[in-house]
Amino acid sequence: MTSVGVDGCALRLANWPLAPSDTHPPTQVASYRPTRRQQSGQLRGALLDGVLDRVGDGAILAGLGLWALDGRAAEGVLVLTVAATTGALLSMASKDRAAALGLPPAPERALGWLLGGRDGRLLLVAVGALLGAPLATLAAVTATSTVSLGLRVAFLRRPPATYRQDPQ
Repeated sequence: MTSVGVDGCALRLANWPLAPSDTHPPTQVASYRPTRRQQSGQLRGALLDGVLDRVGDGAILAGLGLWALDGRAAEGVLVLTVAATTGALLSMASKDRAAALGLPPAPERALGWLLGGRDGRLLLVAVGALLGAPLATLAAVTATSTVSLGLRVAFLRRPPATYRQDPQ
């Protein structure tokens, strides 16, 4: 049984108001879908879901880094692994922080085409794994996360009068 399965079972046995879901990808450990009727349970589930997403992403990128060590200089691989992990975490954290501060959201749909979001990052990892190219995957994750983070920050630094409102 994987640690994802163990974590999900432990949460269920601990009677947390959340459970692993068959409708989410394997990296989506916790789902707070069953708790939508209970606000406090929903918030706890959302918090735990976000934390576990970040832990999972860090573990995936660390695994890529270990794989990339095969026959390569450890220093370069370490720098690239840390850069990819930092970019991925900051990209997600900047989006969450902007939402927590009540700032208008960045154009996430457009940023999604850069593959800098979580789904794009996992797609890059899957393709890189299929191609057997962990170093190239780490470089791609670093680049897309950095560009997405930079664009999010640039968008949020614009004066409020220049935010484009989506038509309703």
